[in-house]
Amino acid sequence: MLVTKIMLQNKFTGLGESPGVVGEYVDGKLNGLGTTHTHTGQYKDGRPCGYIIDDKNEIFSVTDDVAIKLITVLDNGDIWIGDEVGILVKLDGTTIIGHFGE
Repeated sequence: MLVTKIMLQNKFTGLGESPGVVGEYVDGKLNGLGTTHTHTGQYKDGRPCGYIIDDKNEIFSVTDDVAIKLITVLDNGDIWIGDEVGILVKLDGTTIIGHFGE
C-alpha cells in the first residue's frame, strides 16, 4: 500500500490488527474501513460511522451513533429492504412493497 502525504497529514498510522479487529487506524483508533468480530464497514474514532454490515448480514446506515437498518435477512431467507416501509424480496424473486411485518 502506498502511503501518501495527505494520509500522513491526516495522521494515518497504517493498517493494523488487534485481537478480533483489522482495519485502518488513525491515532490508535479505527478510522476508515475496518472489521471487528461483529461489524464490517466504515469507522470514525473507533466507532461505526457510515455503512456497516453486521454478523447477520444486515446493512445499517450509522450517523451520530444512530443506526438505521437498511437491509434485513429474515429467518425464511427473504430480504427486507427499508426501515418500516420498504420492499420484500422473496426467495423466488418476487417483490412486495409494504410495511415491515405485514
